[in-house]
Amino acid sequence: MSAPRDSETVIVYSTKAGDVAQDGSGSNSTFTTAFLDVVNTPDLDLLVLLNEVGTKVKRETGGKQIPTIYTEPLSRSFTFFPSKKQAEEA
Repeated sequence: MSAPRDSETVIVYSTKAGDVAQDGSGSNSTFTTAFLDVVNTPDLDLLVLLNEVGTKVKRETGGKQIPTIYTEPLSRSFTFFPSKKQAEEA
């Protein structure tokens, strides 16, 4: 998979190439559950968020599933839910 050369791209896979992602025990996969647990945290930088998700998935699966992140350098921080203060500063 590739993106245009000048794009700021982040691609996340729920597990490493060649591995199989675990379904989890609820209505969502282990990766989705971890992502939903973390994503609503205000002011959490995207790369920090993805690291926390990966850590949760690795812990929940006993190291059997490790998410993989591919990213190009990002010119600025990105958060899904900036606090009011951070949104005003942007």
